[in-house]
Amino acid sequence: MKKYELCNIKQNIPDNIGTFICCASFEDRSCSIAKNLDVSKIAKAVIFYNEKFVSVSQKNIDKLKHTFDDKSVVKELKTDDSIYSTDVILGALSDISKDDDAKIVIDITCFTHESLLILFRILVELQLLDSSTFIYCSTDDYSCNKKDVAQKWLSKGIIDVRSVIGYPGNILPSKKCHLIVLTGFEHERAYSLIENIQPNSLALAYGKASNETTSKNKDASRLFTELLERKYRLYPKEVLESFEIYCDNLKETIMVLSENIEKHSDENIILAPMNNKITTLGCALVALKYTNVQICYTEPFQYNVEHYSQPGSSCYIFNLKNYLQEGPLY
Repeated sequence: MKKYELCNIKQNIPDNIGTFICCASFEDRSCSIAKNLDVSKIAKAVIFYNEKFVSVSQKNIDKLKHTFDDKSVVKELKTDDSIYSTDVILGALSDISKDDDAKIVIDITCFTHESLLILFRILVELQLLDSSTFIYCSTDDYSCNKKDVAQKWLSKGIIDVRSVIGYPGNILPSKKCHLIVLTGFEHERAYSLIENIQPNSLALAYGKASNETTSKNKDASRLFTELLERKYRLYPKEVLESFEIYCDNLKETIMVLSENIEKHSDENIILAPMNNKITTLGCALVALKYTNVQICYTEPFQYNVEHYSQPGSSCYIFNLKNYLQEGPLY
């Protein structure tokens, strides 16, 4: 996984792009990747958007449609109907041939965690992962109207907690439940999730300072993890754990998550990705590795639409085909 300036994307992705996939959102960075591509080398662009936020995403939908012109296909997803969204994503990808030499490039930046997980699972099932390159745009700041890290927020409340389609896990009622929450800026949402699931044991994974998680953002991530820890401070050490994850290193993230899962190998494991989209894909890969792992999604009640993020000037470009093959991770 390598980091590049956005202006250097063209030189570091495949030349023959059969399909470019992205998601338009209320974040301006949903256009950051697309505007730095060579559109002449792209045959088709699939632009997803979430129906619930169309009013605040329309300007970015229009920008992306303008960028790709008649090469664009626009598809609606529904945050409150994952079966519908799965059908839409499957329909959009079903005409892509795994034997085609043309490559797939996917901007994962502004998909919801759930829709990204579903998209990844469909790529696996359609055997398209070998042809796929993933791009994630960095941010300069989150909740950018708040300077005090304690006041930063991305979303609040939850509408629903559900298993993500494609990641049900082999859950047995007779076994104890171990919940792993990948924390971010949403400690209230994470707390609601924990109270909803009522696990027998809990692990809180927070972002390690790195290229993607700046020291400033790490402070916020660690603070919100500590707020959660305080709520469960009476738990014994063997019931409440916390550890760092690597927000820009899939291999390390998978290894750290795997270590924690293997400590609870005789339990049902529920993974809740609430960090960045790179670590969310790490959860997807881990769930394919361990049959006792289920991934859940908490649908937020409210997003910080006006001040969610400030686009960065860099991105991460990577592929995942080696992570599904036998090797040092497995």
